[in-house]
Amino acid sequence: MFADQISEVDNRFEFFKCIFKGKPLILMATKNLSYECIDAWKSKIEKEATRIYWIGNYYDSEVYDDTELSAETVDILVKKCADVFGRFQLKDKPIVLYLPNVLQLPIAVLAALRIGLTVLPINATNENIECLRDIVKSSGADTVVTIDGFWMGTRLVRTKELLDAAITDIAIQRVLVIRHVSPDEGIPPPQVNLISRRPYYMYKVAMKQKRDWWWSGFFPKASNSCEPKAISNESITLLLPTINASAVLLLPISLERLQTEITHIQLALHSGEHSLIISTRNIFHQIICTLAALRVGAIPLIYESDIKHPDPSRTSQIIYTYKVSSLNLSSHLVLEKTKALAEPHDSSATSVSETRSPKLNTVQLGISGSKTFDGRRRSTSVDGIQTVCNLLGFENPQGNPGPWK
Repeated sequence: MFADQISEVDNRFEFFKCIFKGKPLILMATKNLSYECIDAWKSKIEKEATRIYWIGNYYDSEVYDDTELSAETVDILVKKCADVFGRFQLKDKPIVLYLPNVLQLPIAVLAALRIGLTVLPINATNENIECLRDIVKSSGADTVVTIDGFWMGTRLVRTKELLDAAITDIAIQRVLVIRHVSPDEGIPPPQVNLISRRPYYMYKVAMKQKRDWWWSGFFPKASNSCEPKAISNESITLLLPTINASAVLLLPISLERLQTEITHIQLALHSGEHSLIISTRNIFHQIICTLAALRVGAIPLIYESDIKHPDPSRTSQIIYTYKVSSLNLSSHLVLEKTKALAEPHDSSATSVSETRSPKLNTVQLGISGSKTFDGRRRSTSVDGIQTVCNLLGFENPQGNPGPWK
């Protein structure tokens, strides 16, 4: 009888609207950040509209290594990734993301948030094998998502090799490896291998049988209809590694705490504006800035490289090329130096304001005038296209896709 008195339920994870005895009763539902960042914007933006930009390490006067994902593509990737993660049946175990600033990082985080998994993010600039071993071992995790390697300026970080050395005595069931730097076997090598440019044919990774699987191999058969789950505010969304003199501690971050941090960043962001995120060492900052941008309808620009490579003018070039409105910096970067990057070129005028939280800096850039950098020239290589193909699972890697169990 009680059920008959409820005439309407709007189950969109924003609120439940119930009619009880003719009187409206509003019940606040538990949130799902993946829904708020992705699903909630479906009716507000075109599916072809760019939702995320990624800017790679390599750059010269003729070639850009960059990629953009449409709203529809992000939606599909997040749902497919959530379906993949869900089939692993991780239950109370966190999923480790040992990644630099690549497109797969926000996709994996949004997928985990969608189904209520706990994420243990480890920045791939951490190359300390002992530290990495302690973090993974103390977490009790059995699944790691990592990358084959990446360029940091002119230095190749061999991420997969570092992980292999760190988990030799840890019972890891599966390692999902994103092909980022190493070449696809189906693409012939160039006449010259350029430092800092992908793919780099001088680097190939070893894959351990029955443990290591190419990330892209899971996606073709994954479902793209994974619905978000209702998540309570007390749920642990992230585990942040902290190091003291005696041990590694994993600081639990609840959904409520994560939302609070995201809200601080949102205050400086606006729907439709481009937000450049530069955070090479603070992966927590990278995650919350990206989520904040997506949640408010802004367009995050994820920058892979170091702010100093090849020199500070690169950041200035990105700001003007993409008409960046806000610049999000982790606390280890010097704000005054970044302000200098935004100095106007010729007749352009730039205004700078900043919003600070205890660990984060967001610089607002008001750019006017007609003088900008030349428009982006698409890479003459397959770098940008290859990134999207890998995400969608079109890479056709060697061997069969990994087991779901």
